[in-house]
Amino acid sequence: MTQDQMYEHLRAQMRGTDVSALEALANTLKAAGSDLMPFLKGDKHLYVRCDWMQWQNIRIVEFLASANFLTTRIVAFNRKLDLEGVDEVVATPYLNIYKA
Repeated sequence: MTQDQMYEHLRAQMRGTDVSALEALANTLKAAGSDLMPFLKGDKHLYVRCDWMQWQNIRIVEFLASANFLTTRIVAFNRKLDLEGVDEVVATPYLNIYKA
């Protein structure tokens, strides 16, 4: 999905409906194949895993968020990872998108 297709997908969801910008962005990113933390209608924060994303794709997500008056920042969450039978805790970066 290109940047223009993602923008149109997002805007089409918001035309004449009660879908918020954050929910529409979550639906668009899910359709594009992004790895999201579970997001439910009414949630105030959207988290998109970004450690495997190219920088250009991170910029596209930031553009889509800012075009809809949403704020973006990078946060890290700990997750357990099994490395050769040993549980290790690794910090994983996520884009945190929210309405300021």
